[in-house]
Amino acid sequence: MKKRVRVIALLMTLVMLLTLCACGNTKPAEPAPEKNTVSTAPEGENTSAENAIVCKLQPGIYSAGSPLDHFYIALENAVEEAFEGRLDLVILPQDSIGDAEIVEQCMMGTADMINIGDLSFDIISGNLGWAFLPMMYDDYDDVDANYFGGWVSEEISNSLAEMGLVRVGYSEAGFRQVCNNKHAIENMEDFSGIKLRVAQLSYLVDFYTACGALPVALSNSEVASGIEQGTIDGQDNYITAFYNLGTLEMTPYITMLNYLYCANSLCVSQDFWNSLSAEDQALLQETCMAVSASELSFARDYEQQLLDDAVSNGSIEVSYPDEAFKKELKEAAMSVWETEGKKYDSDLMARIHQDFGI
Repeated sequence: MKKRVRVIALLMTLVMLLTLCACGNTKPAEPAPEKNTVSTAPEGENTSAENAIVCKLQPGIYSAGSPLDHFYIALENAVEEAFEGRLDLVILPQDSIGDAEIVEQCMMGTADMINIGDLSFDIISGNLGWAFLPMMYDDYDDVDANYFGGWVSEEISNSLAEMGLVRVGYSEAGFRQVCNNKHAIENMEDFSGIKLRVAQLSYLVDFYTACGALPVALSNSEVASGIEQGTIDGQDNYITAFYNLGTLEMTPYITMLNYLYCANSLCVSQDFWNSLSAEDQALLQETCMAVSASELSFARDYEQQLLDDAVSNGSIEVSYPDEAFKKELKEAAMSVWETEGKKYDSDLMARIHQDFGI
C-alpha cells in the first residue's frame, strides 16, 4: 500500500482558500473512496516498493470531497491494484500555479501526469476549440457518445499529442450554464441588457453577444463582489464553479442552457509514456479510462445534488429551454461557428457541421 502524508487534504483546503477560485466547504454527493494508508515520510522521498515505477501527478486546485478529489482517490487505488504495486502514482501537493505552468511541468518532466481542462489546453495551444463550440452537444448522452467516444475523442487525443502529451483518461467538468439575479432567461429577449461575467474567449463572448447579453471581463475572484456591487448581473460557468465561488445563491435564476461542454483531459508526458513497456502502456491507459468512465456518474450526481439542495431551500430557481428557445440558441451559436471555423481545418469543420449542425 503506498504511503502519503495525511495532512495533504488540509493543505489542499488551505491552498483553495488562497487562490482565485477558492471557495467554502465542499460537500460530496456520497462518501469518497477510502484513501490508502499514509505515513509522514519527507516530501520527495520515494516510499514505494523497491524498483516501482513512480508516476507524479500534478493536479490543479480542487477541494476535499469534490468530484476531482473523488476521482484522484479512485485513480490512485485503481492504478495500485492494476499494477500490483509496480507503479506508484503519487498525487503531488496542489500548487497555485496556472494551467500553462502545469502543462510546462509535464512537458519538462517535473510532473509525469496532469489533469486540466481542455479549455485551458486550447488557450495554451489554440488547436482544440473546435471540440467544444457553443451548442455542439445537446446533453450528457451526446457528450458520452461523441466527446468521450468516436472521432471527436480521437481528434482531441491527436491535438494533445501535438503538444507532447498522451491522453490516457478524462474527468468531468460539466456543461456551462448561465445565472443572474434579474429574472429567469427563457427566451432570447430575456438576455437583453443582462451583464454577464464571461471568460474572455472569443467563442464565449461572441455567443453571448449574439444572444443579446453584455459580456463583462472579470477574474473569478471578482465575481462575488461584482454581483454585490452591480458590476455584473450574473455569470457563465459550471454549476460546481458557481458553488465553489460562493455565488450559487447570489444569482437565484439559473438557466440550464447546456450551451458548451468541455471536460478535463488526464495526460502523461511523452517521455514518461516512452519509458513504459507496451504492456504497461496498455494497462495504464485501460485503468485510467475505466476510472474516468466510472467517475462520470459521481460528478453528475454531485452537480444535481447542488441544484436540488439550493432549489429545496428556496434560494434558486432553475429553468430549462424549450424547443423554440433551443433552436434560437443553436442559430446564434452557428454564427459563432462560422467565425471560429476559420481557425481550423476546413474538412474538420465540414464534419462538425454535418454531425452537429442544424
